[in-house]
Amino acid sequence: MLREIATVLSSGPDARVDVDHLAEKFGLDQRTASAVTGTLRDAGFMAALDQAIGRAPEGPQKTCLQKIRDGFLSAGRDLIVDVAGGVLTGQIA
Repeated sequence: MLREIATVLSSGPDARVDVDHLAEKFGLDQRTASAVTGTLRDAGFMAALDQAIGRAPEGPQKTCLQKIRDGFLSAGRDLIVDVAGGVLTGQIA
């Protein structure tokens, strides 16, 4: 599944993954298939952002890119904690 999603996402910046197809093919619900796809898409974004940070000269541009990356990482952690809490309390099945 991961290989199939990665192949589609690497085909171009506007690539669209058919979540319904993935859900059916791999026996997942649509929400799970969509979450996996989104995570992989974001991971590609983060890799590109890390490369941009590495290439940027020291100064305001590099600092801005680092703040963007840190914001995405923080939001991702918050989401994971919220989802895990929802699953543990039974709010999310």
